[in-house]
Amino acid sequence: MIVCLLFGQIDGLILLGLFMPRPLGLILLLAKPQMGAAIAVFWLVEAWRAGRWKQVATTIAPVAVLFLISLALYGLWPLQLDMKDMFVATFNTSLWPGSLMIGLPLLVHALRHRKESFALMAAPFFSPYVTPQSWSVALVGLMPYELEMVAASLRSE
Repeated sequence: MIVCLLFGQIDGLILLGLFMPRPLGLILLLAKPQMGAAIAVFWLVEAWRAGRWKQVATTIAPVAVLFLISLALYGLWPLQLDMKDMFVATFNTSLWPGSLMIGLPLLVHALRHRKESFALMAAPFFSPYVTPQSWSVALVGLMPYELEMVAASLRSE
């Protein structure tokens, strides 16, 4: 996380969002959707299980309102995103699209067994652009599994 702070990355907000009430935490998770989308899907499925449409609407309402405000202020900005340079960026450590074969089973396991940590681990595998410091979100998902956490944290020079 120190590297994230030094480079001005917002990955720490994803982790902060995990400790907030879900409607507010979802705002922080989606501040960097490539890292927060898998956990957002997990939360929405859990909301569905808890209270069907009413609970889903309550969970997603703050994000929906902010998104609509952004469209009112900036127009259809999502259609103007230019993502072609993202695939050749120097700091891109993504394994995408091959990583989908890892991310999808992790997310399915999270949903079936109701384990939020597996949704965190799945996050980087759904993104076509992942910086080295963004993998810290997945490592937090490994925290309940000590040996695996140590193994994933090892670095070769």
